[in-house]
Amino acid sequence: MRAGGERLEAHRLKPESPTRRMVAACCNSAMFLDFTKGHWLTVYRARLPEPVPPLEMRVMTADRREGVVLPDDVPNYAGNTAKFMRNCSPPGS
Repeated sequence: MRAGGERLEAHRLKPESPTRRMVAACCNSAMFLDFTKGHWLTVYRARLPEPVPPLEMRVMTADRREGVVLPDDVPNYAGNTAKFMRNCSPPGS
């Protein structure tokens, strides 16, 4: 992070929830999601500087809010896929 880390606030559904959403308090913008009991970090694409790699797939779409319709510009998977998990693995694992 370049600057502004002091403005991040953690939000959890419950105090014991392992997932926290980090929000910039100055503008109430979600920055990333962190699964604190594992190795999972989700960064919001719009928060990355240009250029960003092209979108390849959407995963965990079964968890979307009711009524949300996803575009069919890339594959939409209800859960994780082998390709997704392989791409998320550290090099050499």
